[in-house]
Amino acid sequence: MKTLISSILTWVFIVPLRRCLLLLPVKMSLRVAGVVGAVYATLSHGHKRRMKNQLATLFPEKTDDELSRIFRNTCRVYIQTEVEDYLYCKITDSNIDRLAQTQGLEHVDAALRNGNGAVLLHAHFGNPKMILPALGYKGYAVNQMGLSPTDVFDNLRDLMGTDPPRMVMAMMKIKAENEKALPATFIHLGGGVRPAVNCLRRNELLAASIDGVRGKLMSVGFMGRTVQFLTGAIRLAARTGAALLPVFVVRRSDHSHLVSIEPPIVMEDEEDAEARIRDAAEKFTEILVQYFKRYPCHYARLLAYDGPPFNPLQTSRPVSPERAQD
Repeated sequence: MKTLISSILTWVFIVPLRRCLLLLPVKMSLRVAGVVGAVYATLSHGHKRRMKNQLATLFPEKTDDELSRIFRNTCRVYIQTEVEDYLYCKITDSNIDRLAQTQGLEHVDAALRNGNGAVLLHAHFGNPKMILPALGYKGYAVNQMGLSPTDVFDNLRDLMGTDPPRMVMAMMKIKAENEKALPATFIHLGGGVRPAVNCLRRNELLAASIDGVRGKLMSVGFMGRTVQFLTGAIRLAARTGAALLPVFVVRRSDHSHLVSIEPPIVMEDEEDAEARIRDAAEKFTEILVQYFKRYPCHYARLLAYDGPPFNPLQTSRPVSPERAQD
């Protein structure tokens, strides 16, 4: 029965609701998504219990009411992010400034003046895909490194231990098709690292996540516990001399985004190459922790699943579909 209800809700989300939202202005669609997020929070008892238990270990000073508020806001941010996957075709160079403001562009410009490109290192914090239109519509050549749709399906199957529901597969295919409207070039990991190296040598930008699920992982401390972070993007920066710029996307109360580009992470001149990579990963994590403490609802959803980055990959419990995408 639970699976049937989940399939019905997924169908509603990807067929009638999606079509209705496409008829509305973008911000109106996001306000509707906020209401859907409130309903989702009310129905997600299991997620609420797991997330609050995890949050309580990271924020022991917070009351139960405060943890519940974080959970509700997390559901809102999650559903709004899911809805935005349907709206990329409506985001253009004429409205991007109303939907996403960018701070820290001086770090991008300084990196490009050096001629080696820049790696935009991000986590699944808020909606990191908004990095692409925020910079792409300002004239920057932006590339996004991730899995191909086929690899996403295979990865999700491996993580869940079974074939994903057909409705989930359909939703992910729609997302992959919608992403083509974004002003960016998508580089699929299955094709090797050469395209990523080449875009940096062309002095372009390469966005890549540190908390995906496929690649070489490194254990890093995170608020008293251990997380598993990917090191591929950091290694690319070290190999090519590209600047390593941490980027975080914060959803504002008016449903717009702030794309915050932090100063470059300096790669220490260590003789041990792995020590250099670890130092950079730890520096990024320190910044991520600061953002997480300030905006816990942007990252807390990952706590509700036995999946990366907060737990090892070896798990028999379901992993959310969005975690299999990078």
